[in-house]
Amino acid sequence: MSVTINHQTNSVEPSSGDLSIGGSGNVNINNEATVDGDVTIDNRNRLRFADVGVDKALIGTHTGTRLYMGSEGSSSDPRIRFDGQATQAAIEPTLPSGSTGSGASGYLNLGSSTAGFKDLYLDGGVYLGGTGSDNLLNDYEIGTWNPTSGGAGTLTVNSGAYYTKVGRNVTLHINSAQFSDITSTSALGINGLPFAPSGSSAVGTTMMSYRDDTITIAPFIPATVSQIRFYQSSTTAGFLRVKHNILNSTSNALYVSITYQTA
Repeated sequence: MSVTINHQTNSVEPSSGDLSIGGSGNVNINNEATVDGDVTIDNRNRLRFADVGVDKALIGTHTGTRLYMGSEGSSSDPRIRFDGQATQAAIEPTLPSGSTGSGASGYLNLGSSTAGFKDLYLDGGVYLGGTGSDNLLNDYEIGTWNPTSGGAGTLTVNSGAYYTKVGRNVTLHINSAQFSDITSTSALGINGLPFAPSGSSAVGTTMMSYRDDTITIAPFIPATVSQIRFYQSSTTAGFLRVKHNILNSTSNALYVSITYQTA
């Protein structure tokens, strides 16, 4: 059995009207229901909110799979759409002019300069400045690493070794690295890179704790070789590998900064 309440005749009758209560317990509003003049369920099953009779916001659905909410203003006032289709974005901005069915780029911010969110947790990445694969940032990491001697003797790092990884780019810093062997003629090197290099070689900067105007030293990571090597300029032979005996004293130290690419 179903019951219909008709507001025009103030009667209860089995016919169409404003509010019908079906035998299964379903409640149907055929026209509109208003609460205190400012909350309305219209004939499109949208929940509308007003302020002193002026429509301000609404909540509705589009094609039965998209829940949307936002301002009840002009066609340029954006709304937020929650997409129930697995192949579509879960949350995205849209415009009334698009019948809440097509997205609208460049309209809404997430947070503001005075009211930002705290933390954002993502299992995927962030597309910055575009939608191509080159615009995808899917990794950011900071940490410490453990440099070791790639040649003779041992290596001691007095003030820490740090890395920052943004996408494929890895930047290493070594503060005050000292080698125990200062007499060997074997090539100087540092092992223990936190990420294996890939693609191309990289050149960085090195400062030594003593001044020597006759040479220039630079760190170098060959492509696909997990070692920082050091080279010096030569007027007769181009660049030469730096050897341990250039250090002269165990008190001399290297300060290294270099950026390279990983896979």
